[in-house]
Amino acid sequence: MAGKSCVFLISGTANPIRRIKNRLVVLAVIFTALLFMLMPAPPGVAANSPKKEGVRTPYPLASATEVKGDGEHYFGYIPTPPGDYPKLAVPKPLKVLSSRVDLSADLPPVGNQGRQGSCVAWATGYYYKSWSEKQEHTHWDLTNPWYQFSPSFIYNQVNRGFDLGAFFPDAFNLMQVKGAVDIAEMPYNDADWTTQPTPSALEAAKPYRIPQNWGYFWIQWWWGPYNPPNPIDTVKSWLASGKMLVMGIPVYFDFPGFRGNPPSPYYDYDETSGFAGWHAVCVTGYDDNINPGGSDPDHRGGFKMVNSWGESWNGPSRGFLYISYDFVKRFVREAWSMGDLMPDSPSITSVNPGAGRIGATVAISGDNFGTKRRAARVTFNGVEASEATFTNELVTVKVPQGATSGPLVVHDWEGTPSNAFEFTVLPTITSISPTSGSSGSIVSINGSNFGSSQGLSYVSFGTVNATEYVSWSDTRIDCRIPTVSPGGLLVTVTSSAGSSNGVPFLVGPVPAPTVASVTPSTGVENTIVEITNIAGTGFHLGAEVRLERAGMVINATDVTVAAPGKLTCKFNLAGAPLGKYDLIVRNLDGQEGRLLHGFTVTNICGWGAGASLLIFVGAMGLLGLAGADAARRKSRRRSC
Repeated sequence: MAGKSCVFLISGTANPIRRIKNRLVVLAVIFTALLFMLMPAPPGVAANSPKKEGVRTPYPLASATEVKGDGEHYFGYIPTPPGDYPKLAVPKPLKVLSSRVDLSADLPPVGNQGRQGSCVAWATGYYYKSWSEKQEHTHWDLTNPWYQFSPSFIYNQVNRGFDLGAFFPDAFNLMQVKGAVDIAEMPYNDADWTTQPTPSALEAAKPYRIPQNWGYFWIQWWWGPYNPPNPIDTVKSWLASGKMLVMGIPVYFDFPGFRGNPPSPYYDYDETSGFAGWHAVCVTGYDDNINPGGSDPDHRGGFKMVNSWGESWNGPSRGFLYISYDFVKRFVREAWSMGDLMPDSPSITSVNPGAGRIGATVAISGDNFGTKRRAARVTFNGVEASEATFTNELVTVKVPQGATSGPLVVHDWEGTPSNAFEFTVLPTITSISPTSGSSGSIVSINGSNFGSSQGLSYVSFGTVNATEYVSWSDTRIDCRIPTVSPGGLLVTVTSSAGSSNGVPFLVGPVPAPTVASVTPSTGVENTIVEITNIAGTGFHLGAEVRLERAGMVINATDVTVAAPGKLTCKFNLAGAPLGKYDLIVRNLDGQEGRLLHGFTVTNICGWGAGASLLIFVGAMGLLGLAGADAARRKSRRRSC
């Protein structure tokens, strides 16, 4: 009955005043529910468990109005929503601290985010990451874009495709997983917040990943003033130990250089001005007496921050500002810091294979190779390889001409060398002159890495070693052919490093080859034809095969001497004129065998041009007959 009465009170018509009151009650309930849905969680929900890699904060983006600031000075920091984030494990604050710390000397020049909500990326990447790497690479010149880390690399990957700001945890998580890359590699453009890094830039960023120990000093879940206040002594100790941090601050309408406000070296919130938006800044130091006229220590001291609104912001302070201890204690919403993975120089863990000839492919595994850019290269005992592909963990390279046994080294983009890995360059034969000869004649073997003197090294003709050597150098050997049976064989050079490649050689005298048949004997133009059998006699290792017709020559590839009476090969008939060709087999001694008109190039599988014409004429005739028959049937239907 009570339920029915309630329904009557809301929807009935007996009492208009009561009906209006009940509607107001319903509206109040709805408004209260919406308010609770929009309110953030209360303080104290953050835990100390680390955030998982690749997981981003599931929270609504800021509005475009909140990002735009005063139209000239943009914001872009979105307060971190309630969740599980890593809290920094920091030692207890020092009892005696220096009255002043300033780490800004190792910052890059003051930058300008322009009309983009990327302040989080500027604070964490451009300022903090560049400064952090400068501590490791003291020779870096941070006025050079090569050594300034790109805000776009971070912001464009964490902003979800909208220019509406970013969260601190997303920026740190991205640098932990993907690293950071310099502005020269990925330039900043305040009109572009969507372009993603190239594959090369992603590899270049990996050596500059941060460790997992990033975290917060404090996170507040609601508006200031905060009570208890934020623990600034912990932050001062952090700075005094030589480490920087970033803060997410509220900007009020009394902020220096904002909406036409005059510049000021020191800012202390007046606690009456309205809220303008949230902003990320990098904190580079503190000074207990920066504002000597202050009423107490919290209004005399302040933290030094660098802004991303350009060097012209804030007048003589040129992009910097001290924010009061009181402001940081009671109004700054959050503070974070991060570490650096060291070293980030290239390192080799394995090389496969550990020995190879000139031109051989070698896989180098390790870390911090980055990508092939600028001074990145691979050297074999000081000789640079011209063919190399880089990823951060793997370099694939070909042993270059002129390489000798010794240290293999990978150099990163600025030329920093890795640890050396001993690589053995095997002897390599490039040519033999002449390519045939009889036992007892002298031949010259040309190549590399034979050794400056013979020592225990030797030349083999098949399975028989040469015993008489006229001369021996690292690139040429002159020796006498030992007594071996006539025929084709492989010549190799063996040194203490290993054996060379084998090069075909023909020991004579031998009869000239003859060609009896070829299978298949036809091939279609503009195709690659695989010849399965050239039958004949006197075929030897190193033989060459070609087709000839009226000055047209087609050389075979993949020639294999399967037996003295059988050859296989391939012909590429791209652009070959139609017709019959002679097939020629040539041994290394220059003697040839020829099969006249032994191979035919056609344009239809197994048919010549005449057959093509017959097929065309026949097809047209059939079509004509079919048409005439259809016409006769149509005429009969009309007569009926």
